[in-house]
Amino acid sequence: MTAGASGGPGTTGPGWPPSSLLGQLSPVHRDELLRLGAGALFPERRVLIRQGNPGDYVVLLTRGLVKVVVDTEVGHEALLAIRASGDLVGEMAVLGKKPRSASVIACVPTSVRLIPAETFTAFTKRNPEVMRKAAGILVERLRESDEQRIATSTLPARSRVARVLLEIVQTYGSRYADDAWELGIPLNNYELASLAGVGLSSAEKSLRLLQDRGAVARRERRIVVSDRTMLRELAGQT
Repeated sequence: MTAGASGGPGTTGPGWPPSSLLGQLSPVHRDELLRLGAGALFPERRVLIRQGNPGDYVVLLTRGLVKVVVDTEVGHEALLAIRASGDLVGEMAVLGKKPRSASVIACVPTSVRLIPAETFTAFTKRNPEVMRKAAGILVERLRESDEQRIATSTLPARSRVARVLLEIVQTYGSRYADDAWELGIPLNNYELASLAGVGLSSAEKSLRLLQDRGAVARRERRIVVSDRTMLRELAGQT
C-alpha cells in the first residue's frame, strides 16, 4: 500500500507522498501532468474504473482514497490494494492495451484528473523519465507484495490481520481525542480478510481476539485501533 493522503504523515514537497508518482516527479513534470485531462470529483463508493472495461484513460488521484478490487467467483470483491493522493491508477491497462484487470472504487470523496489514454501515452513519450518513475513504482509494489506474502505465510491469522490493521492506521489513520486511532478508510470484514490473505471466518475470529485483548474496538460499525502497542505485539512486531 502507498503512503498517506495529501498533507498526511510521510508526505513530501507540496504534500504528495514520497512513494507516489507525483511525489517522485520533478516540479516541471508534476505540473504538466496535473494539467492533463479533466478534473472530476467522485463521491464515496463511486466506481472510477470497472473491471473488464477498455483501458481508455488513466486516473491521477489528487485528493482522497480509492480501493482496487477484483470480482471473485463466489460473488464477493477481493481487495487488492489501496491508493491515495499522488498515485496513478489504470495505467497498466492503458500501457498494455488490454481490458481492465480490476475495479477502482472511491473510499471517500476523491478528486482526480481523468487523462485519456492517447494523451497520457504522448506525455510519457515526451518525458521518458516519467515512464521510468511509473514503471519503478509498479516494480516496487510487486516486490513489496511478494515480500509481504513470504513474511506472513507462516504467521497465524491473528498476526496477519493485526499487521494489516497496523499498516493501514500508520498510513491513513487519524487520532481521536482519547488516543484511539481510526483507520481512515471504510473497511469491511471481507476486505480485511482479502488484504490479510485469510478466510472470512479466520478474519472475524481474529478481530474478536484483538477486541478481547483491547487492541481494537468498534465505533459506529467501524474498526478503531485503541492500543497500537498491543496491536504491534499481537502482530509479532515487538
